[in-house]
Amino acid sequence: MERLGTTPGRSWAGERLSFDLPGVCRVEGTRGATAAATTTKDRTVGHAADTWTRLSQMLESADLKEMPSLYDQDALYLEPYNPPHRGNLLIQAYLKDYLAGKEDVDIAEKKVIESEDGELLAVEWTISYTAAGRRWSDLPRGSFFRLDTDSGKILEHRDYA
Repeated sequence: MERLGTTPGRSWAGERLSFDLPGVCRVEGTRGATAAATTTKDRTVGHAADTWTRLSQMLESADLKEMPSLYDQDALYLEPYNPPHRGNLLIQAYLKDYLAGKEDVDIAEKKVIESEDGELLAVEWTISYTAAGRRWSDLPRGSFFRLDTDSGKILEHRDYA
């Protein structure tokens, strides 16, 4: 799934778009709106992307009290230059610590792609925030998720800067 309408400085509102991700899904939508989920093989594509939306909203608000409900009890969180974090409560604690001292957090997704079976999700996004008296803007990030297709919980989360 791709969120449409993210070209800075140009209005594409109303333009109808569609594209195929071979073997994954077909995405259709109107620029300026979220692309519609497509049902393929008796499964609605979009559940994993909804999990990303909930996670990014929690990070923006720094309200992480519901975060453990997104992750499996034994989930694994990985990122370069840091040790792995295992378990939903340790992931919550790490991300809470990461957000400490950051204000006015804004997450802008550039592209969200979900596998047909809803197990895999890739997100290209940026984060902006104010810390130590300075605004940090549009820092590029990439996240990759593997979800349990029965529970919908995140099993593995990898972040890259």
